[in-house]
Amino acid sequence: MAAKLWSWNTGRRGVSRVRVYERYADSPLQVEWHLDGKRYQKSLHTHTGHVIRDKQVAMRVAERMSATLEGRYSRRMREALLGPALKNTVGRLLERLHTARQEQWRPTYKRDQDRFRLFWTEKLGAATLLTDVSPELVEEVVRRSSTEAGWSPATRNRYKRYLVDSFSFAERKAKLIDPKHNLSAVDFEDPASKGRAFTVAELQRLLPALEAVDVRAGWLGHVLWQTGRRLTAARTLKKEHVQLESDHAVIFWPLETDKAGKEGASVVVGRALELARVLHRKAGRYMTGKAPAELDLCEKDWFPAAEKAAGIKHVDGRAWHGIKRRYSSETKGLIGRDKQSGTLEATLRSVYEQDDDLDAKSAVAKRLAERVAVG
Repeated sequence: MAAKLWSWNTGRRGVSRVRVYERYADSPLQVEWHLDGKRYQKSLHTHTGHVIRDKQVAMRVAERMSATLEGRYSRRMREALLGPALKNTVGRLLERLHTARQEQWRPTYKRDQDRFRLFWTEKLGAATLLTDVSPELVEEVVRRSSTEAGWSPATRNRYKRYLVDSFSFAERKAKLIDPKHNLSAVDFEDPASKGRAFTVAELQRLLPALEAVDVRAGWLGHVLWQTGRRLTAARTLKKEHVQLESDHAVIFWPLETDKAGKEGASVVVGRALELARVLHRKAGRYMTGKAPAELDLCEKDWFPAAEKAAGIKHVDGRAWHGIKRRYSSETKGLIGRDKQSGTLEATLRSVYEQDDDLDAKSAVAKRLAERVAVG
């Protein structure tokens, strides 16, 4: 009597059943499966074309094939119940990002974000898969657009930053892509704007000159110097946002003053603290009076007068932002530097988690206060 031929099954009947078997004793092993109502059979071979005779190997191959068929069946059932799965496209990502965050954005910031969204949707295509967008493609799109429109390095960086941050959202929050597709390899340019930052020696003359022009201007100057924040944020601070202590003040930056729509805190000491005490005693709910100091007042009246009094040559485009630039240079390597200024996305997240970490921020403020102390 002939020996019974070997056969082995795995998977669910009618869904993922796969059978491996031998046609005759010691023959090359066969595999059989069904897909979309049709039966398929073939001999089992290795990647190099050699026939498979080892039954243990054949069983492992059958199990992998069965798992693939099971996954295909699950996807089809899910689509039958819920509709086709949405593809992870550029259009879908940007829509999801704006829906999740736009309520936190200031009107002017939202306007910029909408402009960036329109640009990238048009340049990349809303239906483009996220995995098809590479750092090289992003840089090439910005390069071509910059050539046509005459963008500055800072503008090119802003367009790049929007998309890189969007893909970071896709990876970390939305879980739409793997880390290898997060565009972190996109290159950003160093504008290298010579003469745009004040020297420490200039700040030693400029800050007292701002105080002489107006106590409010002096306070703004010291706050920007010790925190690395923006004028547009500092000038709108209310007294309730500045908590006075014996040897320092804590500034709680309201959400609407931050570009990323996050709250944070900074510490100021020295003259920034002393002037804060003076302003707290003056009338008005804002640090700068009954209403926020107007930009024209800050930029066209106070600052030029202080530069002239301090004997500092005026440089177009520097003004208040030159203080922030010097902050960035002087605080490199200092612990608490980014928490104090709230500049980076990663920093903003850590502020949420460790906003009581005031010692490091105090060290930053004291270091900067000492750098410009006179006498």
